[in-house]
Formats: sequence, structure tokens, C-alpha cells
Amino acid sequence: MIGETTNQPLVDEPGTYDLLVTNTQNGCTETASIVVDEDVLPPTTEAGQTVGLDCDTQAKALNGAGSSLGANFTYLWTTSGGLIVSGATTLTPQIGDPGTYVLTIENTTNGCTSTDNVIVTEDLTTPAFAIAQPQLLTCLVTTAQTIGAGTGFGNAPTATWTTTNGNIVSGGNTLSALVDAPGTYILTVVNNQTGCTDTEQVVVTEDVAPPPLNAPPVGLLTCTVLERVLTANTAPQALLQWTTQNGNIVSGANTANPVVDAPGTYTVTATLPLNGCTAVTSVPLGIETNIPTGLEFLLDPPLCNGTLGFLTVEQINGGIGPFEYSIDGGSTFFPAQDIDGLQPGTYDLVIRDVNGCEITEEVPVPTPPSPAVALPLEFSIQLGEDQQLQAIVPPAYPLALIDQVIWEPTTGLTFEDNPTIAEQLSPLAMPFSTTQYTVTIITEEGCRAVARTVIKVDRNIDIYAPNIIWPEDPDGQNAAFTLFTRQGSVNQILSLQVYDRWGEQLFVNKNFLPDDPQVGWPGDFKGEPVNPGVFVWWAEVELVDGQKILMKGDVTVVR
Repeated sequence: MIGETTNQPLVDEPGTYDLLVTNTQNGCTETASIVVDEDVLPPTTEAGQTVGLDCDTQAKALNGAGSSLGANFTYLWTTSGGLIVSGATTLTPQIGDPGTYVLTIENTTNGCTSTDNVIVTEDLTTPAFAIAQPQLLTCLVTTAQTIGAGTGFGNAPTATWTTTNGNIVSGGNTLSALVDAPGTYILTVVNNQTGCTDTEQVVVTEDVAPPPLNAPPVGLLTCTVLERVLTANTAPQALLQWTTQNGNIVSGANTANPVVDAPGTYTVTATLPLNGCTAVTSVPLGIETNIPTGLEFLLDPPLCNGTLGFLTVEQINGGIGPFEYSIDGGSTFFPAQDIDGLQPGTYDLVIRDVNGCEITEEVPVPTPPSPAVALPLEFSIQLGEDQQLQAIVPPAYPLALIDQVIWEPTTGLTFEDNPTIAEQLSPLAMPFSTTQYTVTIITEEGCRAVARTVIKVDRNIDIYAPNIIWPEDPDGQNAAFTLFTRQGSVNQILSLQVYDRWGEQLFVNKNFLPDDPQVGWPGDFKGEPVNPGVFVWWAEVELVDGQKILMKGDVTVVR
């Protein structure tokens, strides 16, 4: 007891306590007793069973339901290392961390308290795993296995694969998924015992890039370019394969530069060994079809004056210029299309175009014909007759090569108007005396040939005068007297006179043609018949060459 001499002592034990009060003035005392009871029964405190937290349960309520209940009880939870989220003054607080939680209950009536504790455990066993780097997707490897492996999965874990830019073929709910597209793949594994989850991701990469490939165009096959080398430009490590359906690969089908010798389409495939990816391209190969198919040329043959032949190629059908020309069968070529200096003979004219395609034409160059002409050595004619001259040119010699025909002399020669060469070679000759004629033929290039002939003219007069006439001849053949001549030998009878024996002129006619009895003397005088007898005649005759002669004779008239 403390303060036993005061009116409010402090006691700490139950029992009966007596109070003695003394009046100090009169010494009187009074005694009173009081019983101090004792209520020290502590409250019942039950913090509950051990509680476990895990990844699924991160907050949980403790349960002090076995503790004293009543309005005179207060509750207080405390912890060391834990976390009271709420309800610390209730029997069911919310806690969020593992640790030791202490429940203290106070009986507000007697102030007695009691405590109990509960241990909150936590199992955060999280799956710990890794994903093996999957195989690279290539043109050969089209699927990859994404495999996750680790610990902390629990007895029946849940695995889930997800992706936003890839593609899961199968196994999306297993630790090993089969994928066929590049992208980021996420594996989530849940430990179903603890609810703890781990997520890992792996990137599936892809190498499906084909090798760069191009095959530049090539020139055409030609008459001289019988093979072409193709070119494939690609990566150095690429494997090449050339194929063709309608061409022909001579060599190098597995190289960048195969040799081919036929038109067609050539396809090259380039393959990268690392990813198996291929690139394909084609290159066409043609053949030049525009080739020489014909030609036209103009040949000026050698001339008799020594000028050599000259050939000009006027047209080439087909082919591509510029052209080259050869006159020796292709041994030597030159660019000019005019070829001179050709001796007589046969030449193989070869024309080659820019692609080496050739056409050959045989060119016969003839020996230049030398002019020749011939005439009979001589002719014989009567005065007044004509003679057709015919200068003979060899049949093989073209008259077109003759430029001039010259006759010397020209006296007595007659030509057609505007005569052709053939007509100039055959004039009509009527000389009045023996004449030598020379014919000269001259070609355009000045070559000459000469022939001569002599026309002998018989100048004996061939005039007939009948010596008897019968004026009464019934058929009239001998009814009159005139002069008869060989045709063409006499130009005219200048005068014809008839006299009787006494010299009297009985008849005269002038300037008339012979051979016409109608203009002669009919045996009369002044319209009367003369008596039979002998009569004298005189005549002046102009010959065909203009010479005049006198003739006389007699004629007998019979009746």
C-alpha cells in the first residue's frame, strides 16, 4: 500500500482494507472497512492458424475469431516485418506481407490484456526458365521450335505462347511451340500452386532474302558470232544453275558465264547455301535474221582498147550495213562497192554485212570483143545496075558496141534515112565505074575494124534498037519503033529522029524514057502510014552516069 496515511491510498492486492480516521483535536476516531476485490482475468486471445501468402494471394484477412468478444474488449494487431493493410483494431485485419502478426486484446473493464501471434508465410516461388534460341527460319527451314525449360513450374504449370507479329502453328499451350513466321514470341508459365507467373520472350528471325540476281541482255547470234557468253550477276556465295528449253548450253551451266550457241530463252537460278533461297531470271538470246539474200550489180566489161572491167554493186537485198566486198571469193574484203581493174574471167563476188553474213554471186567478166568486119572481095555489075553491100560483123559481136560505120568513098552509095547501125552496114551501091569501097567500123572506145571490096562496072552500052516494025501487029509488041535498054542503064532518050531515004524527017521525040513503044515511031508520017521500006534513025541517049552518046541505024517497016 502506498499512501496509507492519506485518504486515497494505493493498494495492489485484493482484500479488506480498514480506514481509521482520527480527529486530532479531540482524539476521536472512526473506523470504516472496505473490501477491495480483484478482477485480473485476462481476455482470451486467438490470432488464428498460420496463413500463407502466394502470388495469387498477396493480401489476406487474419482471423482472431477464437478471441474474447464483447464491447469491453479492444483489439490491436501489430507486426514486425509484415504489413497491416487495414482492420488493425479488428479481429480480421487485412495484411499484405509475410511476417509475425501479434493480436493484443484488452479487457477494458479490468484492463487485463493478452496476446497471441500468428505467422504469415509467403510462397512466391516463380517459374524460372529460359527459351532456347530457335532455329533461323529460311527458305529451307520453314518452321522453328520455340522451347522453354526451367524450374519453379510446380506440379501442373500452365504454359501459354502469344505473339503479335508471328504465327504459331501448334503447341501454343505447351512449353514447346512450332512457329512458321518471324516475330517476337512470348511464353508465359504459371505455377498453379502459387499462382506465380514468369514471362520470357524470344525473337524468331528469318533469312529468306533471295540473292541479288540479274542477267544483262546479250547480242544476237550472227553468221560469225556462233556463240555468246551469258552473264549472271549475283552474290559470290550463290550457287548458279542455267537451264533452257529451246536453246543449247555448250558449257558452264553452273557458272556465272555459260557459253551458249542457239537462240532461245535461258533461265538462271541463283541459290544461297545458307538459307536455300533462290532468285530466278531469264535472258533471251536471238539470232539475226536480217541477212543478205540477194544483190544486183552492174558490170562494165573490159573494152577492146585495154580498159579493164568495172563492177558496181547497185543493190543488196537484206543484211545490215556497212557492207564489205570481195571479188576473190572472200579472201580479201574492202569497203568500196565499186570494183575496177577486172580482167576477163569468172569472179566470186562476196558481200559481207556487219554481222559477217555473206552472199556470193558468180560474176563472169567476158573477154572484150574486138570489132571485126568483112566484105566480099569484089562484085561485077553492068553500068546502071546496083549492088547491095553487106558488111558482115561476127554474130557474137553486138552491133550495140559499134558507134560509127564509115564508108569510103560514099559515091554511088545509098542509105536509108536515119539509118540504124545494121542499115549503115548494108548500103545500096551503084557506081558508074569500077570502085573500091572501104568500110570502117568504130566502137565507142575507138577500136576499129576495116574491110574492102571492089565493084567492077561493065560500061559496055546495052541498048537495043529493033530493025523491023509491023505497025499492024495484032498483039502490038512490034507495032512501033523505040530504043530498048537494060533497066537502069539509061536516064533518058534525049532525042529520037526517023528519016526516009530522001532525008525527010518523019518523026522526032525528045526527053522520054526508053522501053516504051507508046512514045516511039508508029511507022507513019503526019498520021498516015508510010509505005513499007527502010528508014534511017538517029538518037541521042543520056546514060545513067550522065554521059551522052549518039546512035544511028535503020529500021524496016513491013505491012
